[in-house]
Amino acid sequence: MRRFAISAAGLLALAAAPAVAAAGEPDAQLWTTAIANGPVAGDFAAWVEVQARIGDDVSQLRQSKLRVALGYRFSDALTVYGGYAFVTSHRSPAADATEHRLWQQASYPVGSLGPARVTGRTRLEQRSFEGSGDVGWRLRQQIRVGLPLTAGRGASLTGSVELLIALNDADWGGRQGLDQVRGFAGISVPLGPKQVIEAGYLQQRVQRSGLSEQVNHVGVITIAHRF
Repeated sequence: MRRFAISAAGLLALAAAPAVAAAGEPDAQLWTTAIANGPVAGDFAAWVEVQARIGDDVSQLRQSKLRVALGYRFSDALTVYGGYAFVTSHRSPAADATEHRLWQQASYPVGSLGPARVTGRTRLEQRSFEGSGDVGWRLRQQIRVGLPLTAGRGASLTGSVELLIALNDADWGGRQGLDQVRGFAGISVPLGPKQVIEAGYLQQRVQRSGLSEQVNHVGVITIAHRF
């Protein structure tokens, strides 16, 4: 556990490092998300998510996403989901890019760092774009830390690191290897017995084949409802 704590702290520090060293042109963005998930019948669960990403210095809608899934709770520690995401990348004045994405996900506890709770999320995606024939496989691994600020169900500080790794090349532009690194820090506040709002800062580092790294500075607002 001590070894994990050192590794997690190192990853968080790396992802939160200033973007001065990056060679790309940074962009200011805002990502807004609404999620409803949880058990619906016995050990079966559902997931519904709507997301909008505003870029170009928070002036243009650049991506919209609808994600749905069904899941199964194997235990209090492990829930597995499988579903579909419809993603539209808005590229005005060019035509929009439409993506159909299948995805599978496992969420699980990892351990603790003192009073902080550490959880993991492993997601596998199969990405295809209209007008292209290839399917791009991508693995996403996230480690998340939550530190309660009060006793009971109150506000908490949150942080996460996520690595996105492309597993193959695809004719629509996907390239095998590290695709993105995302580091997040924020605060989570309950809105009610089953609702939480989380807000914070995310740094997104996008690897671009043959080009300099793209660094985006993202304000994140997420509202989550638990069934």
